[in-house]
Amino acid sequence: MSGRDGWIDADILEWAGAEGRLVISHDRNTMTPIAYDRLTRGLPFHGLIIVDEKAPTARVLEDLQLLIETPIELWDSPVAFVPIR
Repeated sequence: MSGRDGWIDADILEWAGAEGRLVISHDRNTMTPIAYDRLTRGLPFHGLIIVDEKAPTARVLEDLQLLIETPIELWDSPVAFVPIR
């Protein structure tokens, strides 16, 4: 799938890994497997948050704030899903 400005998802995660950035996306179907592949291969990866597009905005904002304030080392997984279940 293509991201912003024609970037494919793998390119976005590669750029984010090189830049030390966390990625937030709605794209559960393609971003998630690419993220897990990067983890398995030991490539630079600084986290992915998948946000459910149908989730209530207030809940999404609360959960995002909680995740962003928590060091990624304390997350259950470097791939998180919002709303947090």
